[in-house]
Amino acid sequence: MSSVAGWKGLVKKLATLFMIVIAFHLDKVLNINYIRNAACMAFIVNEGLSILENYSLMGGTGTEVLKKALDVLKAKKDDTTS
Repeated sequence: MSSVAGWKGLVKKLATLFMIVIAFHLDKVLNINYIRNAACMAFIVNEGLSILENYSLMGGTGTEVLKKALDVLKAKKDDTTS
């Protein structure tokens, strides 16, 4: 365990929370309620993928299916960001 890695993780979590707070306030200003929800869902999916990836790296059961699913999702993500 590295304290630098821990601080990076903490900063990342705080940035995520800050972005959700901004999305919440955008919703209030624009009198809508889906920007916050979309931001929350995006972060939930991202964390879920991270958990699945770590589970696969630890050698959890069903890792082949998880690896294939992660590869497909990463390919789609790379296609949309390119």
